[in-house]
Amino acid sequence: MSVHSHIERHQSVVEVVRVYEEAAEEVRQGFALIASAEQKLNATFTLDHHTGISVRDEHRMPYRWTDVETVLVALRRDVWRAIVERLELRRVMSVARAKQLDDQIQNDELPEITVDNVTTMARNYMGSLDLMLEEAVGEVFEWLRPRRSQYKTNSEFEVGRKVIIPGAVEESYTRSMRFRPDYYFDQHFVALENVFSMLAGEGGVAKSHRSKLYDAICEAEGGRGETRFFRFRCCKNKNLHLEFKDPALVKRFNQIAGGRRLKPEAA
Repeated sequence: MSVHSHIERHQSVVEVVRVYEEAAEEVRQGFALIASAEQKLNATFTLDHHTGISVRDEHRMPYRWTDVETVLVALRRDVWRAIVERLELRRVMSVARAKQLDDQIQNDELPEITVDNVTTMARNYMGSLDLMLEEAVGEVFEWLRPRRSQYKTNSEFEVGRKVIIPGAVEESYTRSMRFRPDYYFDQHFVALENVFSMLAGEGGVAKSHRSKLYDAICEAEGGRGETRFFRFRCCKNKNLHLEFKDPALVKRFNQIAGGRRLKPEAA
């Protein structure tokens, strides 16, 4: 799938960048106008620096209208986050890569938003699709078989037909008898579904920014339900009991992830 096809359902890359550039310039102009207005007001009405006039909400501190660059940095972060979602990059990322990208955005390490920069970033990630899915297999394997687990259902050496994932869900704050995945594991649920979809020959990319398992958990009354690949039961102690519906996929998953190779040699 091309870079542009990911975003064309809404707007082209060129259009998205154009809107951002125009908006950023309007913010600059707006800040400059307000700063100029404050300067004129203070030049006319202010007697000393203790009685300065400022444009502000009556319940908030006055804003520094001369500090537009700080605002534009925050704006660029938000727009990069929106572009990442529009390009659907999280659908193909491992947990580690998603966190790395989040950190780059938060630390303002990504370049200015231009057509070339957006296109180059997207192509770099899409060109690493196979590698990222391979990374996701390893991450999911580690997530599903916690070492030294106290749960007998789980194996330290391979993933069985059923697993218990501690801390993966929580009770819904807004809907009784419902659960939701813990936000910390959002990307884990996407990676899990991507991996099993890939193993089933149905493509390695989730069809939404949330996995179907994620959505099913949110909608399941009483915390029980199933999807194409999984049956699940959510518990009030935040454990997720997960059953894999296709043993052949689990076997293939263990082979790829190297589960049996981790078993100690027989004496």
